[in-house]
Amino acid sequence: MKFDAMLASWLLANVVYLSAWYCGFSVNPCAQDADQNQLPEIVHHIVVSHPGVSLDDTVSCRLVERKNDQSSFREFYLNVASVSCGDTQCKVDTVMLFWDELGRYDRLELPKGIDLEKAEGQSFTKKDYAKLDATLSDANSPLRDVFKNEIVGTVGGEGIDALSGATVSLDKSSYVAGAVWTCYTLWHWVHGAARDSIRNITGDGLTVASLLVYLNSEDPVYRRFALEQLTRRKDDSQQTVDAVLFANEKYPDLAKMSMVYWRQASDVVYSKGLLNQIKSCESDVRLICLHEILNSKRELPESFYESLITSCSNSTYEEVHVLLSMLKQRKRLSPWITAQLLLLLDSDDFLIARAVYWFLATQHLNEDQTARLQAFYKTKKDKL
Repeated sequence: MKFDAMLASWLLANVVYLSAWYCGFSVNPCAQDADQNQLPEIVHHIVVSHPGVSLDDTVSCRLVERKNDQSSFREFYLNVASVSCGDTQCKVDTVMLFWDELGRYDRLELPKGIDLEKAEGQSFTKKDYAKLDATLSDANSPLRDVFKNEIVGTVGGEGIDALSGATVSLDKSSYVAGAVWTCYTLWHWVHGAARDSIRNITGDGLTVASLLVYLNSEDPVYRRFALEQLTRRKDDSQQTVDAVLFANEKYPDLAKMSMVYWRQASDVVYSKGLLNQIKSCESDVRLICLHEILNSKRELPESFYESLITSCSNSTYEEVHVLLSMLKQRKRLSPWITAQLLLLLDSDDFLIARAVYWFLATQHLNEDQTARLQAFYKTKKDKL
């Protein structure tokens, strides 16, 4: 136990050095196609962070791009340190991680004669490699929520390459038994800052016209990529705004990502975008838009809220609830908005009518408006 604790401390203290030394170190991969090896390579010098290396420091790496313009083949790879630990030793190997042009994990390759190891120095089996590949392919793996200090020494066969049950709960099916640190380290390389760099490199090489084509792709991965890159460029030209609105109406899966796009735009574009989405999209998207406005700190004119009320004429109770919270928070209650809310007292959904009644009951109304509210109370008081 004392030795395990000392070894765990050494690992955490030296993983920064090990990863920095191996990141970009050349190896002779064993599973590459000969034609791919002969493709021209472009080296991109990137700076990345890795939670298994350090929560504060960064690592400089050589991200290599390979492409064949004739066949449209394109991939990226990175040489990184893989730390695999057993009860009595810590073994560091260099592995090659490959991504496609959108930063999607493709494969892992090892130098000739090298095998990854698990606890007690046992080599990975074919089943273990298949499990590792599946783990690295899973962008939503539970490993994303684990911190390196939760991978600690325990009593038993998995040694320091195990999880402390006292500090974290992780389904054992989400990693290779006896090699959780290896899985953790490689997973965060695959789904971390290097992937983001790849996406940005690819995006920088595309025109706006190409990104707009991707935005209407049947493949959700490509349309999310396009919206991400248009947002990164802060492109709020009329052509792009119209394309984003059209794509949102056609593909509701873009709704949440679109909030980031509207957020970086001017007040005029922000208002137009959200109002158009509220008018043209289904209730779940309208709710996303309303919550965005509620949580925004933008000072939008009264005319915006009047247009918003008009757009929400056929709203659900959940939408009206958010809308009333917004009006209360922003203190935006013009006579015209009040008149529109009074119309909702006749809603077929009594939950909406009741919510509007209690909201207006706290506001300063004119004589006619007060009379209308009192008439509603007299007929519905038993339900209020």
